[in-house]
Amino acid sequence: MAEVKFNGPLYKVTMTEYERGWGQRPMGEKFFTTEAEARAFCEDYNRDPGDPDCYFRADYRKVN
Repeated sequence: MAEVKFNGPLYKVTMTEYERGWGQRPMGEKFFTTEAEARAFCEDYNRDPGDPDCYFRADYRKVN
């Protein structure tokens, strides 16, 4: 994996699938340079509630 030098805030969004009987599994990661972009992505991604047996969610956290 390549090393990236970045001076500034960085937000990591983690997308996860939750499925009854199977648990959870990662669906990918995205990185954003502003909290507003990360929050907007998560709100859009989480808009469809899915069904109780299988649904997807995204959350973000500040990396640096």
